[in-house]
Amino acid sequence: MFRAQWMFELAPGVSSSNLENRPCRAARGSLQKTSADTKGKQEQAKEEKARELFLKAVEEEQNGALYEAIKFYRRAMQLVPDIEFKITYTRSPDGDGVGNSYIEDNDDDSKMADLLSYFQQQLTFQESVLKLCQPELESSQTHIS
Repeated sequence: MFRAQWMFELAPGVSSSNLENRPCRAARGSLQKTSADTKGKQEQAKEEKARELFLKAVEEEQNGALYEAIKFYRRAMQLVPDIEFKITYTRSPDGDGVGNSYIEDNDDDSKMADLLSYFQQQLTFQESVLKLCQPELESSQTHIS
């Protein structure tokens, strides 16, 4: 009995009486909870700052100020390395016209469906053997060029 109590008292953060032990554990639990909340808030603030820097860099890049954009990109990436994958764009990028079809229209979807049905129709005809690429000679070795 004495040995068990002695080993229990030697454990880190344990005092000799149970009355002193309970508040200590409760205080430690609340400290861990507040430190976790603080870390979470710091991570959110850091990610928000990186998001602002990244969007500023995008704006600078669209305006043609590439050196300024690189500075903002670098600072954003230093804060959160994968910030570019965490950002959801709310508006389509405009500028030099490269990304004008950012959001596809329903017309594009219908054109794609038409193309898909066209290709399926072409491949299901009787002469599909002639439309597919087939080797003239059977190969016995693998060749990678």
